[in-house]
Amino acid sequence: FLMAVSASYAALDLSGRVTAARSSARAAWLAGGAAAMGLGIWSMHFTGMLAFHLPVAARYHWPTVLVSLLAAAVASAVALYVASREKMGPLQALAGSVPMGAGIASMHYIGMAAMSLAAVTQFDRLLVGLSIVLAIVFSFAALLLAFDLREETRETTPRKIGSAIVLGIAICAMHYTAMAAASFRPAAVSAGLSRTVSISALGTAGIATVTLTVLGLAVLASSIDRQHYAQALTQLEGDYRLLIERAPYGILRSTPDGRLLMVNPALVRMLGYPCEAELLKADLNRDLYVRRADRERIIARHSEGDQTIDTELEWKRKDGRQIRVRAHGRVIRDKPDAVNYFEVIVEDITERKRLEDQARRAQKMEAIGQFAEGIAHDFNNLLQVILGQSQLVAKQIDPNSGSGVRLQHVLTAAERAKWLTTQLLLFGRQDAVEVQVIDPNAVLAELRTMLERLMGEDIVLVTELSPDLWRVRSERERIQQVIMNLAANARDAMPGGGTLKIVTENAEVNEATAAQHPGVPPGRYVVVTVGDSGTGMDAATRAHIFEPFFTTKEPGKGTGLGLAVVQNIVAQQGGYVTLQSEPGHGSTFRIYLPAVEEAAPAPAAERIERGSPRGSETVLLVEDSQSVRLLIRDYLESSGYTVLEATDSEQAVELARKHQGPLHLVLTDVVMPRIGGPELARRLRTIHPETGVLYMSGYVARAPAAEEKMEESVSILQKPFTAEDLLWNVRRILDKGGTSNQVQ
Repeated sequence: FLMAVSASYAALDLSGRVTAARSSARAAWLAGGAAAMGLGIWSMHFTGMLAFHLPVAARYHWPTVLVSLLAAAVASAVALYVASREKMGPLQALAGSVPMGAGIASMHYIGMAAMSLAAVTQFDRLLVGLSIVLAIVFSFAALLLAFDLREETRETTPRKIGSAIVLGIAICAMHYTAMAAASFRPAAVSAGLSRTVSISALGTAGIATVTLTVLGLAVLASSIDRQHYAQALTQLEGDYRLLIERAPYGILRSTPDGRLLMVNPALVRMLGYPCEAELLKADLNRDLYVRRADRERIIARHSEGDQTIDTELEWKRKDGRQIRVRAHGRVIRDKPDAVNYFEVIVEDITERKRLEDQARRAQKMEAIGQFAEGIAHDFNNLLQVILGQSQLVAKQIDPNSGSGVRLQHVLTAAERAKWLTTQLLLFGRQDAVEVQVIDPNAVLAELRTMLERLMGEDIVLVTELSPDLWRVRSERERIQQVIMNLAANARDAMPGGGTLKIVTENAEVNEATAAQHPGVPPGRYVVVTVGDSGTGMDAATRAHIFEPFFTTKEPGKGTGLGLAVVQNIVAQQGGYVTLQSEPGHGSTFRIYLPAVEEAAPAPAAERIERGSPRGSETVLLVEDSQSVRLLIRDYLESSGYTVLEATDSEQAVELARKHQGPLHLVLTDVVMPRIGGPELARRLRTIHPETGVLYMSGYVARAPAAEEKMEESVSILQKPFTAEDLLWNVRRILDKGGTSNQVQ
């Protein structure tokens, strides 16, 4: 009985080690455990047989005895393998108990067959069958107990001992039932002595001692391995916890009803909570999701069997600021149709999405810019002729006559076309601009009169300019363009009048103030706020407001370029644009420009122009467009200049060679067929070193595209230009050269 209980306890204990082990270690524990258990069961059986008093002396055929020991080991291996499976139900236990019980019964009857004695052995068939059934039933119970007790905790040890005692009693009952099935009748037959041994009381004690020692060593080895496993598991759990706590992504576990069960520090920081305990009190539906429908959609999808989570969501921080997150995880189920909880990894992709949106807008704007660049040169040449000829005609007729009024409409349309071309070119303008340190307050002061004229009488202009405003590094004209575009947009949003308010202030964006400046990374900024009391915008309009050609105005009332240009210019300056607007509550745009610590240069003295300057110098005009060339010739000749005309560079060089006397100025287009303007200028100076150069271009940014590089410090006149612009620039170049024949 002692060995039966010991073998049962060893079986229950070793099943846990086989379950916990992996790979080769699992095979080793399975083999070692089967050997120890088999020896224990066999020893109990053999000791029980020796306790049986026979009418004659008995010897044992030792090869057969070894076969019975092998049967016990095989039955033990089956038991350990079945009990260590990941899942085991009653059917699996029954399937395992049949070979296990058959192995134990075989071990018993093979052991009895090993007896060599002068007697006839007879078996009661009923009792033999009963012993086999008992072996299978007891095996079934042993497998269920071993599977139930394989999870190794302190609470399972007393249960193991109790279960081992019960199994020991059951094994003994099976053994003695099998012994009762045998009866021995002395007979006049001689017992075979070949390969047989006689077991004395001392031998029996030795077998019992060895068996108990082996079982004890097996349990001891199991205990030592369990301790090592527990230490490794503790270390692994610590490493896992450290991994979770140091993970750069948020990690959470939540229930289907929205309760948070576990969060890591990264998620706490991402959502702006002071500690994990505070975040665990939050409700996913109420406190984290911007739209409750998003979570309801996830719950509905995974209740239908989807096992993985991979989606983008709008969440909100504790301070209310919205963030964009990507959630990836899995669903943990107790039952196929019941969700236990969700395990999710969350990544804050707000900044990435902002950059992606910015890149998409930049690509769209670049495409528009490339289109504009492609047509700018020819289009501005056409505008040059329309504006120039219209201005010349306007000087010859009464502006109040019917023809004068109609001509003024032509000029207005041409000026608007010029503005539209400039707006389009701003999309593609990535060349270096003349940036300088400027005072935004000074720019606004310069624009005030123009802004008041733009707003009209029904709109009140209010400015609040910070007296200690930081400086920014930018291009003055571009900042003016931004303010004018925002002001024009505000005017159109207040058809019945209202208030336009422009405020300048300093802002230092950091972790503490980030909520006040959503979408703006940390740094020092000058903020220009342009707010109106107009109609405002709904969410759908706000989502597209910065897209090129998007407009809510009537056909012919807007181009859809104003705000797109604003964002493009500000982005090129390294700044950001934010918008707050609600229907009926007006709109507020905030322009964030990176601040610098340098001082702004003193403003240049304003030039006072009185009429158009005149002169009598000789000008070589090189222009491939006949209509533009004729217009510019009229401008120059009407102001007293002598004009030599050339349609291309080759003709210009030929005229210069033939010309007797000084050639004071060459006025040439930058982009010319075959030989560009810069190379033409170099060739002409080899003939007339005194010649000054003034370039014209339909699109300035295309100038470097000429095969030859222009000199530094060149003058370029952007088409379309007025007669006054041309004549003042011609006069400036001539005066700089020192050969002045200016006539006022």
